[in-house]
Amino acid sequence: MTTNTTSPSAANQLDLKARRSGLPVDARWGLGILMLLALGSPVLAQETPPGGGPPSGANTSFATQPKMLSALPPPPADAPPPVADLRDFEGTWAAPPPFPPPQPPAKLTPQALETQQRLLKLQQEGTPVATNAGHCRPMDNITVGWDLFPATIVQTPREVVVFEEEGRGRWQIHLDRGHPTHSKPSYWGDSVGHWEGDTLVVDTVGFSGQQEHTTAQTHRVSRIHRTHGGRQLEMTVTTTDPSIYLEPTTSTFVSDWHPELQVLEFQCEENPEGALEGLTSQ
Repeated sequence: MTTNTTSPSAANQLDLKARRSGLPVDARWGLGILMLLALGSPVLAQETPPGGGPPSGANTSFATQPKMLSALPPPPADAPPPVADLRDFEGTWAAPPPFPPPQPPAKLTPQALETQQRLLKLQQEGTPVATNAGHCRPMDNITVGWDLFPATIVQTPREVVVFEEEGRGRWQIHLDRGHPTHSKPSYWGDSVGHWEGDTLVVDTVGFSGQQEHTTAQTHRVSRIHRTHGGRQLEMTVTTTDPSIYLEPTTSTFVSDWHPELQVLEFQCEENPEGALEGLTSQ
């Protein structure tokens, strides 16, 4: 999930997109500062792939000149509406601006606060630290509605799976079991869910701590439900981790129904040297 502690990472991830497309350094840092200050960057313009077909999502690249344009338009008039069943999340969703959405400040432990201030200082000095995004590893967020890119949800009676375009994220929520007694820790942990009315409550544990802003003690509870006649997906995430936070911290994300979009491939291996240009290792 995204809290104010993730600002350096978010800026690095946006800067990473700029580097891969060849933006000049000044333009990259301008974009990074916008993310760092969370001023509410609008979504990039849609592009239609050659030969027709659905739009490519909330765009996956920058042109030679940065285009920070308006928010996504609503789906076309002939686009299928969301189904009436509020427990059915299946389909494609994309977050409205700003990116990242503003969140209440988290109360950090002294050690976590020191780390955050060190990373901010390095970024302000022009020597940002490479995050997982720069190393082509799983990014520090797996959710819906935190990012410039769309996500597609596939749902069965046994599971809900969220496919994020950004960083090839895959969030698998098991509805037919509890947490395993013995499981290997992983980047995104183990998620199990149950229904409370029309709200899906997801419990996530088992993090390896290899992502930014997670440790083996991280515990997340996500509450997901549809609002505004089913056309918006709201997700509230509460994170508990005594090694990072003095108290549980909660963030809220929203995504709009966009059946006209599709999730594309995201291959960070295509330019690994450029992705790390100007960054230092953690």
